[in-house]
Amino acid sequence: MMKDTLIQIEIVSAFADRISRETLRVRQGVTLGDALAISAGELAQQAAKTLESVAHVADSNVGIWGRRVLADALLSNGDRVEIYREVTADAKSARLARARQQGYRWQGRTRRAASAK
Repeated sequence: MMKDTLIQIEIVSAFADRISRETLRVRQGVTLGDALAISAGELAQQAAKTLESVAHVADSNVGIWGRRVLADALLSNGDRVEIYREVTADAKSARLARARQQGYRWQGRTRRAASAK
């Protein structure tokens, strides 16, 4: 009887220029992999295919409420499934570019190194 109960989930995908949201009503007890497979979103379909071969949570590109999970994770009512994209910028080089843009000049590790010039 419990399997016939419908729950509502949201699948969110982040693109470089926009965010895609899709609300699904699925039966209770559905797994993350099943929900991605029935989704109409192209990114969700791709995530479902790649998630099948993932064996460790750290390698997953999908999560529920910000926590990476595997395809066999059970979904609950109100869950937000998030599809993560690849990181496009190196954090260290991005910080360096911002610092240069703001006019910051690196003076060395210590005051002595800065005053030696």
